[in-house]
Amino acid sequence: MAPALVEFGVSSAIVEGNEILSRHAPMTIAFATHSVPMHGDTPWERCLGGSESAMLFAARGLAARGHDVDVFTRCEAPGVYQGVTYHDLGQLGEQARLRCWDVFVSLRFVDLLQRDIRAALRLLWCQDVLAGMPVRDWLAWCDGLVFVSEWHRQQTISAHPDIEPCSAVVRNPVDLELVPPSADNGGTRPYIAAPVAA
Repeated sequence: MAPALVEFGVSSAIVEGNEILSRHAPMTIAFATHSVPMHGDTPWERCLGGSESAMLFAARGLAARGHDVDVFTRCEAPGVYQGVTYHDLGQLGEQARLRCWDVFVSLRFVDLLQRDIRAALRLLWCQDVLAGMPVRDWLAWCDGLVFVSEWHRQQTISAHPDIEPCSAVVRNPVDLELVPPSADNGGTRPYIAAPVAA
């Protein structure tokens, strides 16, 4: 399996038999969401939610490993940040006509996968509790579902057992250099996804 996907935590069952994804060369990876307005420096300028922070840090980490990473969001300041190219979500259709990504990840929103997106692997990164949602139907538009914890995954599988082979767990990433260890508690690193000013 492609090292980038192992780093991202995607299970081999999702990519089995996919020739493009079995190569070891750098991959083209796109993330998309129509959540809150953001860009690559948002966490250093104002609060950013946990899901959006996870996407931002995953994109940064993959770019740092040499992959070509794009993020499509409600972007107020398009450009390149820490090796990741941020686009306004309105550009997704045009870019999708010009490009075919190795991996396309929709953060939280299945409707982004219903667009004409060309990618060898299409993933829905679920960040919310999915009780009562038509999760099985979503597989018509994606190759796999990514969850934030084993509890989250198992909760969904209990309602939709047939999704188990095409599901994976990826913990939300954070740049530990931004969160220094605390000397007074044995080096533990406290982290809050969306810090609030006191």
